[in-house]
Amino acid sequence: MWMLPNREQRNANILSGQSSDSLAYIALQFYGNTNAYVRIYDANRDKLSSPERIRVGQRLLIPKV
Repeated sequence: MWMLPNREQRNANILSGQSSDSLAYIALQFYGNTNAYVRIYDANRDKLSSPERIRVGQRLLIPKV
């Protein structure tokens, strides 16, 4: 059964975590600013126990600018 994406998912990219990824590095790639990691963390609080802990293969929502 297909599920329609919710509003948050329609307004975001989805990224699969790599071994060297950090939220700061991902924020730099998407927003040009490492301090924007907070936006990514806030969008993924249900999946992340800490901004420093990203598992390999973990799918994260990256809010669009």
